[in-house]
Amino acid sequence: MQAQADENAAQAKSVEEFIADLRTNPLYRPWFEQFHPDSLPDFIQHYALAKQRALQYGAGSDQWLQERVTEYTDAAYQRLWDISAEKAVRPPVPLAGRASRGARGGGQRGVC
Repeated sequence: MQAQADENAAQAKSVEEFIADLRTNPLYRPWFEQFHPDSLPDFIQHYALAKQRALQYGAGSDQWLQERVTEYTDAAYQRLWDISAEKAVRPPVPLAGRASRGARGGGQRGVC
């Protein structure tokens, strides 16, 4: 149990080191300037955690990330497919409240 605690502490320390490097290293500043300053703390935190995960789990983390990215796009494509199939089967719904041209005096405006 102590070994797991030590490993967790070491991982937390490396994440903090990644964060400190991203915040203080002047090499990153030009790249960060293209983004809104309010978004940088969240980006730095996310990047540091992702870097630690990649170092810890190696290639498995790439596969996990790819699955997370495609999970929502796959679901969206499936739903679009379902909607298209449903529209192909269903008859079109007439627009409610539209009067025909004949009801307004043969298409002439302002004539009752």
